[in-house]
Amino acid sequence: MAAAVEVGDEGLAESATKQVFSSYVCRTITDRGLPHPGDVAEASSLAAVPLPPTSYPLWDSLPSELVRSGKLSRLQLEGVLYACSKHCEILPSGERAGFFIGDGAGVGKGRQIAGVVLDNFARGRRRALWLSTSSDLHADAQRDLRDLGASLPLLANLGALDRG
Repeated sequence: MAAAVEVGDEGLAESATKQVFSSYVCRTITDRGLPHPGDVAEASSLAAVPLPPTSYPLWDSLPSELVRSGKLSRLQLEGVLYACSKHCEILPSGERAGFFIGDGAGVGKGRQIAGVVLDNFARGRRRALWLSTSSDLHADAQRDLRDLGASLPLLANLGALDRG
């Protein structure tokens, strides 16, 4: 049975929140890039599970200036690292594996996707599919790619595929 929180029990509520959520700490990339500029939390249960090791050579493809300048934060670089690592896996169907970025608002999913596209493009993979439920995000995708130094053509809708 859940206990009601009384007025004045803010300390108790804050303590319970700290048990459920932890501040996100990037544990895989500690020697490059800049910390993420915003506060990001994750479930404490997730924070307790270490990420799998990866030997993906991300630094071979991303311009060092992009990493040094913080255009991708450590948190975002970590997302790019694991997505690109997954893209090395070839499925039984012969297709390349995908990766789902499910971060919350404000974490920079677009920046991470742009980083993945940039890495794949540098490695000779010229096809990318970036889906969004909002056509308004087309301009955001262009901005994120441009900010990372990639000037790649984007098709704004599926109808443009026939023309592209």
